Amino acid sequence: LVKCLALILIVLSVSLVLILKEALDNRVRIVYKEHSAKATILKLVKPISTTNRIQSVVGSSQETFVNQLQWTKCRWSSGLRIVSSTTRSPWTQMGTKEVYFHSAYWDDRGRAHRTHAFVRVLAYLRGSAADKPKMQCYYPEWRVSIQAHVQETWLPMWDQDPDEQTFRSFLVNCRVPPGVTELQSVSLSTEVCDEMATLKVVDNRFLALPKRKKFCLCVKPLLFNMQDISKQLIEWIEANRLFGAEKIVFYLYQVHRKVSKVLDHYVRLGVVQVVPWSLPQELNLLNGRDLKVFFHRKVWQKRRSEVLPYNHCFYQNFNEFEFVLPIDIDEFIFPLAVESWHEVLSGHLLKHPDEKQLIGSFSVRNAYFFRSWNPKSNLNEDLVIEAFTQRSANLSQPGF
Repeated sequence: LVKCLALILIVLSVSLVLILKEALDNRVRIVYKEHSAKATILKLVKPISTTNRIQSVVGSSQETFVNQLQWTKCRWSSGLRIVSSTTRSPWTQMGTKEVYFHSAYWDDRGRAHRTHAFVRVLAYLRGSAADKPKMQCYYPEWRVSIQAHVQETWLPMWDQDPDEQTFRSFLVNCRVPPGVTELQSVSLSTEVCDEMATLKVVDNRFLALPKRKKFCLCVKPLLFNMQDISKQLIEWIEANRLFGAEKIVFYLYQVHRKVSKVLDHYVRLGVVQVVPWSLPQELNLLNGRDLKVFFHRKVWQKRRSEVLPYNHCFYQNFNEFEFVLPIDIDEFIFPLAVESWHEVLSGHLLKHPDEKQLIGSFSVRNAYFFRSWNPKSNLNEDLVIEAFTQRSANLSQPGF
C-alpha cells in the first residue's frame, strides 16, 4: 500500500510539473469566473515572428501595444454601476465625461493572420488634440478588463490644432479574450473596473455567407433640407450601379422631400439603405437650418463629423462586401479602358495575385471638374456627367 501511494505521488508530481511547464510555454493566465468554482484557462497568443508575419489589418503599432497588455479580474461591488443609453439617441455617454460611444462591432479579421480579434467601438471625444484618454474594455460575460487601444480617425495634417470645444472621432479597439468566439456586449470606462458605459456588440459575420458581394458605397450625411437635388441624385445612383455598386448606404441629417421620395424608391428596389444620422447631445441641433449654419461656421467640425459615419458604414458592411467605398455625391469613379470597377480590380489582381492578402485598400487618383470651367449655358439640367467635360490638368498624387 505504501509503495502504491508513493507511486501515485510521483505520478502526480510529474503531471504537475508538466502542466506548469505547458502553462509557462503557452503563457497561460488563469482567470476565475465568479459564478463557477472552476478556473477558466485563457491562452494568450504569442507574438508572430517577423519572418512569417503578414501585414495585419490591425496595424503593427496596435499589435505591439496589445501584445503587452495584461488582463485584470473585475469583481462586482456596490460601487460599480453599469451605464447604458436610456433614450432614443444612439449615443451612450460615459458618465459625466464628454465621451460618447455610438456602436461596437466584432472584427476577427486579424485571426486570419494569427493575430487578435477585436471589438471596434466608434466614439466621439470633446477636447483638444492633447486629450487622448486611456480607456478600459470590460467583458461582462467573462468578468475581465483590459486596456483599450484608442486611435483617432483623423490625419493631423488636415486640422492640426482643434480647440477644446471640438468633437473628435475615435476608434476604441478592445482586444477579445483569447479563445472567445462571440460576445454579447462590451463595457468601457476610463479606470479599471470603474463606472462603465455598456454597448451591444454587433456581429455581422453571418452576412459573409454563402459568398461576399463586391461593392458597397458609403455616402456621408446629407444636409439638403432646402435644396432639391433629386435629378442629380438619380443620375449619380444609376451611374454607380452601372460601374458595379450593389448597395449604396446614405446617411441623412435632413433632405428635401423630393430627395426623400427618390431614396424611398431605391430602398424599395433593394439598392439603397438610408441611415438617419444624429450627433451627440451638444452638437445635435434640432433644426436642420441651424445645423447647416453651424457647419458653415465650423467647417473643420463638419469634416470631422463625416469620418465616424464612414467608419460606421465600413464596420456594418465589410463582412458582406469585398470592397467598401467612402464617397460623396459630387464624386464619380470612372473606370478607364474597361466598363466596371470589377474589371479594373480583377485585372490588376490577376497581374499581382499576392496583393489581395497584403493590401488593405486601394486609392483612386482624382481630378477636379470646376463649375466655373463649365458655363451654365452648356449645362443640361438633368445630367451632370454630360455637362462637366473640362477638368484640371493636374491629377492628385498617388495615395492622396
